Amino acid sequence: MEVGERGERIIAVVTLRTLAGDTAGVLEPTILPLRPPSDDHPFLLNHLHALVRPVSGFMSPDAAEVSLGVLWGYLRTAVDRGHLAVVSAPRQQWRAFAVTALLPTLVSSAATTASVAPVAGTSLASPVPQTPSPAPASSAPAPVLPAPTVQKAWITIHLLGDDDQPYAEKNYSLILPNGRALAGDLGKSDKSNEIGKLTQKEIEPGTCDFTFLKLDHAAWSTVSGGGAENLAIVGGSAKEHVIAEGDSTSSVASKYGFDPATIWADPDNAALKQLRAHPNLLLPGDSLAIPARKRKTIGLATDQIHTFKRKGTRTLVAVQVFDGDKARANQEWKLEVGDQSSNGTSDGDGVVEVWVAPTDRTGTLTIGTDKLQLQLNFDRLHPASESSGVQQRLASLGFWVELPDQDQAERLVAAILSFQVRVGLDPTGKIDDATRTKLVDLHDKRGDLPPEPAIKHKA
Repeated sequence: MEVGERGERIIAVVTLRTLAGDTAGVLEPTILPLRPPSDDHPFLLNHLHALVRPVSGFMSPDAAEVSLGVLWGYLRTAVDRGHLAVVSAPRQQWRAFAVTALLPTLVSSAATTASVAPVAGTSLASPVPQTPSPAPASSAPAPVLPAPTVQKAWITIHLLGDDDQPYAEKNYSLILPNGRALAGDLGKSDKSNEIGKLTQKEIEPGTCDFTFLKLDHAAWSTVSGGGAENLAIVGGSAKEHVIAEGDSTSSVASKYGFDPATIWADPDNAALKQLRAHPNLLLPGDSLAIPARKRKTIGLATDQIHTFKRKGTRTLVAVQVFDGDKARANQEWKLEVGDQSSNGTSDGDGVVEVWVAPTDRTGTLTIGTDKLQLQLNFDRLHPASESSGVQQRLASLGFWVELPDQDQAERLVAAILSFQVRVGLDPTGKIDDATRTKLVDLHDKRGDLPPEPAIKHKA
C-alpha cells in the first residue's frame, strides 16, 4: 500500500486484496481515476519506485532505478487490469483499518508486516502500527502479482506546406505519454527522419502533447488526426515592423511565425489595409503591426499518423506571358529559383502559376519552344498609387524604354504617353485615375492586351 495525504482524507494506491480484507466495513473508500504524476498526485512521484517494483516483480528492491516512464507504465497497466486501485478515504478510517485489518504488504508474498508510507513532508496524527499478520495454518501463501506487460506504441507526424509538399519547420516540442520531452527541427536536423516528418517508435501508449514553439496557433492547422487544442499567449506584447525594400506581409509573417492572414487582419493594421490594396504590395517605410503570438498544444494519440499544414509557406504567383498581343498559351515552362526548379504548361490565357517561398526574391522563367527567358522579381512590386509602382508596371508591360539622352522623369512621361495611346486614353503623359486604373487592370489581373505588340522579346 502507498499513501498520500490530502486534507482530512488520505489517497492510497492499494491492491484489491487489501480492500477485500476490510471485512469489518471500516473503510468507505472513493475510487479515483489514475492520472499521470502531477501536483494532484505527488505521492505517486515520491513512492512510485517503492510501490511498483515489488508489485511488478520485474526487478528486486535493491536493483538500479529505471525511468519513471517505465514504472508509470507498469502502474497504469496494473490499475487497468484490476490489480491495483487509487482510493480515497478519511484519515480516521485508514487508521482504524490499519489497526483492525492488519493491512497486507505488497513487498513480497513472504512478508508478514504491513506498511503505510506517508508522503514526504506530511505526517499522520499518530504512528500507524506495524503488526505481524498471522496467517491461518491452513491458508496458502499469498500469490505474487504477475508483472504487467506494457505494449509499446508509435506516433508519426507529417507537416505540409501550402503547396501540399513536405515542409521542414524548426523548434517542435513533443512530450511523450511518460513525460519525456523531445525537441528539435521537424525532419531537418534529425537524420533519422524525412523532411517534414517525425516518427517515434517503442514509446509508451497514450497521448502526446505536440507544439511548434515559435509558431502562432493560426500558422498551422490539422489536416488529419490531431486532437484537443490548448492555447497560451507566449509572444509577449504586440510590436511594429517597418517595411524595408523587398518586404511583404508574407515575408514578415514567415519571420515572426504567423499566418499572413492573421497579421493583415489585425485591427492595428486597419489603416494600412485601407491604404494598400494588397498585403504583399507594401512600400518601404510602411509600419506593419505584429500581434502577440499565441501558441497551441495539441494532444495526439499514439499509434496514429497526424498530418498538419503550415500556413504562409508559399505564395501563389501568376505570370501572364504575351508575344505582342498574343498570349503564350499551352506552352511548356520551367522556373528556376536559386537551386530549386519547377515546371509545367501555361493555360489557355498564357498564365503560368507558380508557388514561391516568402523569402524568394528573383527567378528565371523559361517558356516555349524558343526558350524565351524572363527575369522575374517577386518582392519589389510597389503599390500602383506610388510613382515607383507605376514605373514597375509600365516596364513589365514593355512601355519603359531606356534611352541614353533621357533622364528618369522624361522616360516616365514617354512611357505613360505610349501606354495611353495604346489603350485609347487621352495622351497627357500624366498619371490620372483613368490611366492608373487601366494600368492595374492590365498588369495585376488576367486579361487580353490591346492590339499592336505591347512586349517585344529577343529570342
